[in-house]
Amino acid sequence: MIVPSEKAWAKELDKICRITEYEAKPEHCELFRLFRIMDMMKWANVTEAELEAREIIHTEFGEDLSWEYLSYVRSHSIQWNVPTQILYGEKDQLTSLATMKDFAEKNNAELSVMENGEHWFHTEEQMTFLDDWIRRTK
Repeated sequence: MIVPSEKAWAKELDKICRITEYEAKPEHCELFRLFRIMDMMKWANVTEAELEAREIIHTEFGEDLSWEYLSYVRSHSIQWNVPTQILYGEKDQLTSLATMKDFAEKNNAELSVMENGEHWFHTEEQMTFLDDWIRRTK
């Protein structure tokens, strides 16, 4: 499994926050950050109880898990109330399908999954799929 770096996550989160037609502020993406933290905890085999007890846990993949940050994200929930369409690549290695499904369900977003798609759409087939998806979802 490829584990994303904090910089990669920051870039992706920035993209996600700009998907909608309004200018999203970083605090509007706290729910997605929560999902991201939970994914990282799974990758590191860290439980919430363990994180709470140790407060900060350094991971093998170079990211620190912080109980303080997890608590902050949970206490700053959002209302995602803009129409949202999400395109997900089946072979995405930065965000799990379960995370995307959960986010979409909790925010009434429509989720489309491209079979054999990756996180970064870059092949001719993926770009054609993306173009067609954009036309369909307008």
